[in-house]
Amino acid sequence: MKVLAQKLGGHLAGFYYCFREYDGIGLIDLPDDIAAIATSVAAVAPGHIKAIKTTRLFTVEETMKAVRTVGGLAFQGPSEG
Repeated sequence: MKVLAQKLGGHLAGFYYCFREYDGIGLIDLPDDIAAIATSVAAVAPGHIKAIKTTRLFTVEETMKAVRTVGGLAFQGPSEG
């Protein structure tokens, strides 16, 4: 995973083994969503990984930008009745 991440402009921040649904978790910092998709496809292509799940994480700065954006939006939820 380390070499794959580097080839796509990112780096492997950590890899952990665990119990439950998945046996391992790789924390990979990649430059964009396209690199993330490419990493997922390349990782499962050899056939030795039976399942993969990708979760995009957001930085505090990205989250705060979203929160500030919400301040300018108005949304009327469904009404009772």
